[in-house]
Parts: sequence; structure tokens; C-alpha cells
Amino acid sequence: MNKTDPIPLRSMLHQAGTDPGDRLLGQALWGLYPDTALKERDAGWGALEAEALRLAHKRSRRYHLWELVKSFGQTHFLAYTALAVVPLVVGWFLWPPRPALMVAHGPAHPVIISAPVTTAQTQREARLTLQAGADQKQARILCGAQLKLDRGHADIEQSNAHRPRITLHDGLLAVQVPTLGSGGKLVVVTADAEVIVHGTRFQVDKRQADSTQVVVQEGLVEVRPLGGRQTPVFLRAGEQLTVPSARAYRLHIEKQVEERIESRSCEDKSGALDVYLDTAPRDVDTSAALYLKGSCAADRGERETALSCFERVTASSPNVTRADNALARIAQLHATGSLADGAAAWRRYLLRFPQGLHRESAQLFLKEAARGRKMEPIPPGPESR
Repeated sequence: MNKTDPIPLRSMLHQAGTDPGDRLLGQALWGLYPDTALKERDAGWGALEAEALRLAHKRSRRYHLWELVKSFGQTHFLAYTALAVVPLVVGWFLWPPRPALMVAHGPAHPVIISAPVTTAQTQREARLTLQAGADQKQARILCGAQLKLDRGHADIEQSNAHRPRITLHDGLLAVQVPTLGSGGKLVVVTADAEVIVHGTRFQVDKRQADSTQVVVQEGLVEVRPLGGRQTPVFLRAGEQLTVPSARAYRLHIEKQVEERIESRSCEDKSGALDVYLDTAPRDVDTSAALYLKGSCAADRGERETALSCFERVTASSPNVTRADNALARIAQLHATGSLADGAAAWRRYLLRFPQGLHRESAQLFLKEAARGRKMEPIPPGPESR
């Protein structure tokens, strides 16, 4: 086909002598364009070329615009991804690693405990007993705690699976407790202390009759000594505590109180006197300690406390001399208030102890009170102590 003198498409398509290739090209070009105006007129190759270039530019702009949108989306996706990933990567390198076992150096040399490992099935009885002779006894209880008992005897109460209570009568008990969750705790009780945990690894040693030793390998343990008003102690990993038996603690307190009574000392920073009086068995005579406490309270001007202590001595002391002195101190304290109160208190004294150590002081006060004269307080003599 002559490219310099193009034949109109309509004529070219219908001419009998048209080359088959030109005919196919014409049909293809004719079907490409929806522009009916172009189809109706006799469009030459120049018009077709111009229309083809116009459509090519149009499609080129669409293509580049779409590529720009895709590029913009990919860029933002990468940016957002980087914003999310970078802090994680930085945290991985900068955040301090969490050790598997926290070890704090305590005041003593802690015993290192091997974690009790047992393949035994979980013991589901509400109450069970572990008895270990020459061989260790191991058990897993309902809360998931693993127990290892060495040469001893322990009773376990687990009617509440989340709050088991283990009574260790004697022996060495190693315990590994999983995290028990809200409201859960495990308690190990000996004759000397309660050990309370919520999830840790520790050891309770009751092989000595006069003490209980608690050693912590992992976590935090609260130890509550029994007997007296000893304060709870919190132990961390690597720390240990020896709690004296109630009897040993009692003897220690008694010794401190005896020294104070002997020296007539009112200094008691440790509170031993109050602990002794609060924890003494009923069949123990505590009148000497009560008298000392009342005397110290009177010296500090604590009148009501002093009166209360002296009244208890008067009512319960098997020592007649001490009761005599206590009743005289009561009369002296009342006499500092009013003549009537003082006279009534001294008459009470003479009624109980007509030949008492302080009868002359009582008679003199009553004589002066009858005349309406108030006497100066009579200082206690050595026998009053």
C-alpha cells in the first residue's frame, strides 16, 4: 500500500484488489476507535496516526499516575512498618535481660536448694500426710506446688486448692510453688513460725527442736514468727532467717525482764516488758513485772496505767509484800487527786493490811484529812519497789 498517498479506510476495506495484510490492518484500526466521526469520514493515515498518538499519551499519563500511587502506598507501608519494627529492635538490644533466677546476697550463707522434681501424679485428697524416713518423699499437690520432704513428717490440708496449708512437724521440706494468682497462697506452719508464699522456691528446716530455719532461693517469702509479738520478716532470694522456738523466745524475753526488775530500770526500747506480760501463761506469776510497769508509768505521769497495773498486782500477786506495796501506791496516787479519794484509798489499805508496811503513812494521812489538811504525797520507800 502506498504510504505517501493513503487510501481512505472505507475505500481500502472494500476494494477488491486490497492486499490481505492491509485489509486486516484497516479492520483492526477501524475497530480500535469508538469515535464514530472518525469512522464516518474518510480518515487517512495522518488522522489515524494523530488519534493513535493522542490515545497513547492518555494511556501513558494513566500508567505513570498509577505507578506513582502504587509507589506512594508502598513507601508509606514501609514507613509504617519501620515505625513499628524499629522500637522492637531497639528494645531487644537495650532492654536488660531478665534473669531466670534472682539471687540476692543475704546476711547469712544460704543453702542452695535443688528444685524438687517429681513425676508423681497430683495428690487430690483434701488431707494427706508425708512421712519420710531414710528416703525422701515427693509429692505434687492440687495448686501445682511440688514438695520434697527429707527425714520428717508433714500434714497437708488442701480442701481449698488455691490456699493449701502444710504443717511441718519435723524434717526438711523443700517447696516449689507456681504463681497462684489472685487470692491464692501457700502456708507452711511449724511450731515456731508461719511461712507464707504466693509463688516461689524455698526451704523450711525444722530439724532443730528450738528453732525453724527458712531459706529462700527464688521469689519473696513472708515469715511470721509465732509466740510473742515478733514482727513479720520478708525474705528475698538468697536470704535466710532462723526463728527461735516459742519457748526459746520466751526464755530470752524473761531474761530481759528479770534484768530490768533487778535494776529497777524503766528503759525498755525493745518492748520486752509488754511482750512478756501479753504472752505469759496464766499460771505464771507476773506481778513483779506488773509492779515495775506501774511504777514506771507513775514516774512518767501516766496515772491510769499505773493504777491499772497496781490493781492487778493487788488482786493476783501471791507475794504479800508486793501486794501491800501495790495497794499503798494506789492510795498515794488517789491522794494526789482529792482528800476524799485519798482518805478512801488509805482506809481500803488499812482494812486489808491493818499491820501493813505503810500503816503509819495511812494513819497520818487520815488524821490530817480529818482536819481538812492535804498532805504532800509520801514517796515510796525502798520496799515499794
